[in-house]
Amino acid sequence: MVSTAASAATLTHTEVFKRVSAIVAESMGIDFALQETTRIIEECGADSLDFLDIVFRIEKEFGLSPMARAEFFPEKFLGDRRLITPEGVLRAEGAAYLQKRETWLAQLIGDSAQEGERVRDWYTISLLCRYVEWKLGMP
Repeated sequence: MVSTAASAATLTHTEVFKRVSAIVAESMGIDFALQETTRIIEECGADSLDFLDIVFRIEKEFGLSPMARAEFFPEKFLGDRRLITPEGVLRAEGAAYLQKRETWLAQLIGDSAQEGERVRDWYTISLLCRYVEWKLGMP
């Protein structure tokens, strides 16, 4: 375990980043420095089971309420070929869909979602940090 849960009032983005990075590195057995832009699927080799482990560890670390798998990987969105191509590339309809939704992913990605992006590239250390900050109500 990286450390104990802490109050959102005392956490900074830097502290969240350090703790999330340590969790990902430990979970994935990574021995290289992680950056905010590190793509967890592409660069760390994470699959959906790895993400479940990482999210579980993050929730435990920060004292967050558990998130359903479908909330972290919104299959209704990810599996809709009108929104995302079979290769995982965002369509214009997918970008519009995200901008109208209230899910955490839509709130964190929605306005910046661009047609032609690979959805798997969204899952970065930065996204995990923003997820923690969103769950804790940090600005």
